[in-house]
Amino acid sequence: MSMSLEEPHPFDSAFKLIKEMRAELQDLRAALSAEQQIRASEVSELRNEVKTLKEVLTKEKTERSAACQKLSSDLTLETSSRHKSLDEIKAQHRQQIGQLNELLQDEVRERKSCEHVLDTKDTTETSERKSEDHSLLQDLTSHKANFLNCKDEHAGRINNLTHDMELVVSYLQKVSCAWESMKGGQLLCTGGVRPAGDSGQAS
Repeated sequence: MSMSLEEPHPFDSAFKLIKEMRAELQDLRAALSAEQQIRASEVSELRNEVKTLKEVLTKEKTERSAACQKLSSDLTLETSSRHKSLDEIKAQHRQQIGQLNELLQDEVRERKSCEHVLDTKDTTETSERKSEDHSLLQDLTSHKANFLNCKDEHAGRINNLTHDMELVVSYLQKVSCAWESMKGGQLLCTGGVRPAGDSGQAS
């Protein structure tokens, strides 16, 4: 019997575990309560901050709205002024462009007139040059023909002179030969006596 009392009860460990869990549960409840109080305080502070921020935001929104309204009004006035200035500048530009266009048209007409005069002058000069070239070509052709004719004529004359000279030289050679043959005889008209043999031969 004494042995049975010294043996541990089978529910002792379970009871001990339950006690520990109850203690932990009380600790958790206490911590949760403290956390809830802290969170409630933080939520209250956050609500106050949100309220303050809403007030600041409302004030800022009102000020920004007023500033935007003023800026829009100023922008409208500035836009109107700039549009007016732009219209004046456009009108001045249109007037200046019109004047420049007139000057350009005058310049174009003057240039066309000058080009027409130059074209006419060039055409006239070209025609004159062609006429002069044609005349020079005719003169050159005529001079060339005259030169060739003169050349042919001179060549013929030179050939004739050559022939005549050759003929004269031939005659002179014949005369020289005859003169050489006459040197051995004596002319009767000079008063010389005729040789006897010659008289016999003559009779």
